[in-house]
Amino acid sequence: MKNIFLALVLLCTLNVYGQQQSVFIELGGSFQKTQSTSDFPSSGHTIAKEPKIIARLGYAISAHSLLGLAYKWSNEKTSYKSILINDLYRKIDQSDVARASNTYGLFYRYYFIPLGEKRWNVFADFNPGYFWEQQDEKTASSAAYNQGDLDQYVSMSGSRSMVKWSGLDIDLGAGISYRLVHGLSAQLSLRSIANVKHFRDSRLVEEDNQSTFVEIFNQPLSNTYLSLTYQF
Repeated sequence: MKNIFLALVLLCTLNVYGQQQSVFIELGGSFQKTQSTSDFPSSGHTIAKEPKIIARLGYAISAHSLLGLAYKWSNEKTSYKSILINDLYRKIDQSDVARASNTYGLFYRYYFIPLGEKRWNVFADFNPGYFWEQQDEKTASSAAYNQGDLDQYVSMSGSRSMVKWSGLDIDLGAGISYRLVHGLSAQLSLRSIANVKHFRDSRLVEEDNQSTFVEIFNQPLSNTYLSLTYQF
């Protein structure tokens, strides 16, 4: 499956080279940071950060359409810490989860107004790709059991687990474009309006390790990108 997909990328790229009218470059991304706290039954604090980068290189194959290669990178990190204190013991739980993803593929974009004709434009995206994703999770827990002012017994534990996924990622998106100067535009893209993933999970045995997920409007606002495009 992987070799077939790479051959498709090469075939489409060669085909575009033969039809090129205009070179298209896009670079953009997003950054999200969220924090949450809890007070019961323990005092907890969670921090999540996720930078994302997208890059595209393509060609205008018509007055409305672009076709080319696409790359997407993300690296999500979530940290959690909770503290529980009562008359019997003091307990601290911590976890750190890092999830990195790389996606390589193609993109086809259709602009509803011919390119360069108006300052504002609206477009739709079709993005088939192949992704590799890895999650590394570390947990630690410690507890001190009290008697008076003295710690009589302390227990500590920890674990680490790693999961890998890889497979096909087909994404449908949309967005708006605003031409800043000739050839240079700013864009706001809404990704994952519809998304299909067919992948392998490293935690499962070989005969059962393939799954397919279909998502429609699953948190589309968290998949919003700002980017700059340049055509020459």
